[in-house]
Amino acid sequence: MVEIGLAEYFGMAEAMGIIGTMFVVLYFSRKQTQKLSEDIETKVSKRFGPKDACSTRDISGATRTDKGRGKG
Repeated sequence: MVEIGLAEYFGMAEAMGIIGTMFVVLYFSRKQTQKLSEDIETKVSKRFGPKDACSTRDISGATRTDKGRGKG
């Protein structure tokens, strides 16, 4: 049977600690990325909300296009 010394235990604990830290960092960075994307989505939806959507419609209800403008 092979004897494992104190230094080997510390080496294994160090490796497990590094791997555990990587998982914690990955978890929180993913969570932060999701929150950031939700914040950006909220800002965009507030910026282009119903007010701007109504301003791009004609009286008839059809959407405006720039086709044919500026030619000739």
